[in-house]
Amino acid sequence: MSMGDDDRAYHHQMSVIVTAANANLPGHGKGPLVSVSSELLTKESHLMYDFERYVARNPSRFNQKVLDNLRIHHTYTRSSLDTLVNEFLAEITPACANRDAPSMLPSKMGSLPNDSLTGSVLSIDIGGSTLRGSMVDLEKMTVTDSVQHLIPDTVKNYSGSDFFDWIVERIMPLVKDCTATIIPIGLSWSFPIFQPHISSGLIQTMGKGYGVADEIINQDLKELFETHFASHGKTVEVGAILNDSVASLVAANYISNAPLCLILGTGINVSALIPKDQLKKTEQDQDKYIVNCEASLFGQCVSKTCWDLELDQALERPGFQPLESLSSGRYLGEICRLILRDLSKTGFLSRPDVGPYELTTAEVADLETADSGELDYVQDIILATSDRSAALASAFITAIYKLTGSDCESPSIAYDGTMVQKYPNFRPRMQQRLREQGLNVTFVAVEEGTVYGSAIACASQLSQ
Repeated sequence: MSMGDDDRAYHHQMSVIVTAANANLPGHGKGPLVSVSSELLTKESHLMYDFERYVARNPSRFNQKVLDNLRIHHTYTRSSLDTLVNEFLAEITPACANRDAPSMLPSKMGSLPNDSLTGSVLSIDIGGSTLRGSMVDLEKMTVTDSVQHLIPDTVKNYSGSDFFDWIVERIMPLVKDCTATIIPIGLSWSFPIFQPHISSGLIQTMGKGYGVADEIINQDLKELFETHFASHGKTVEVGAILNDSVASLVAANYISNAPLCLILGTGINVSALIPKDQLKKTEQDQDKYIVNCEASLFGQCVSKTCWDLELDQALERPGFQPLESLSSGRYLGEICRLILRDLSKTGFLSRPDVGPYELTTAEVADLETADSGELDYVQDIILATSDRSAALASAFITAIYKLTGSDCESPSIAYDGTMVQKYPNFRPRMQQRLREQGLNVTFVAVEEGTVYGSAIACASQLSQ
């Protein structure tokens, strides 16, 4: 019996999880219930095949539900990735024309700065989980002093005034001895904003557990920061407010020529240079726009398992950021935990109880590369889940790159964020997926891109 293309595709999709060598499978080692060629039993398809046998021996609606969801929790084939790119484009294109859409947002920066800059700027970067403040020497392109703090969930749910007081109090050590009459600030903000001007940003819904957004929605970040610094005895001027992905693209273009930037860490976002004929929602008169895609808001088109749906329903705003919950570092560990939990409930695997979000993505990354045969089944679950993250990010990048109008098949793409920086073999997997889409991508690291990009934009704007 030979394996045809259809069989290969089917069993590639079945390659969800793991070898059954360490599975707690009753009757494992006995003859199969049906005759299957050994050619079909690749390393990755062993668990799928063995779990199908197990469900046949132990029929229940719950076991069947897990089996059905394992079947769609798969590594994407080339053809299914092609389909996904087109489905992403079908979601993205209307957002390029809809002025009310909270995605595909043109930055108010008229162009990417490339002039030599001097002086110092205070850069403030507020991300999904971290606050960073940095004094940037623009002439030397170095950070002369910095602070960094995790943002606890309790702080994310402070009142608006207390939230900004908390931020300013932690930035003050950088400027308490500063003698400048006015301290320029470049702000990187990792959430949607509406911008009347490059130095103004009206807060929109934030997500990522930030309950404070309900109180401060539509308030201007420029006014909030300048007022709260004044209450601490310092006069500041917010010269530029950028989304984190736009800030990284600004930094990347200051030193190289990248048309697109991916941020993939706690969350996911993409910024890109989009030509005028592709973006109908702005009256700015320029050939290309620096666009904050708000990538996390896309992904309704992606097939979802019961675990994806369960995770989403437990979020503060179900359905708000589908691509983020399917691919980002904030959720990858939790998806793996939910799969392991249900395989344990079936009796197929033995797994101690682990509570929600107690299996972190950092731990998942360590487990994926651990050298232990006893972890085979866990590692393959994790590998399938991280593979999917890489595939989804690659498909979205391909869709956005098509909108840039570039015919370059070997583009440089800037990146930042812990998933693409530190997760084991994540970038090579993305590069492979992008090659399958005809893009021989060179990834350009933009370390501290949000820090340098916001400082560059601030100095550029204030010098005009």
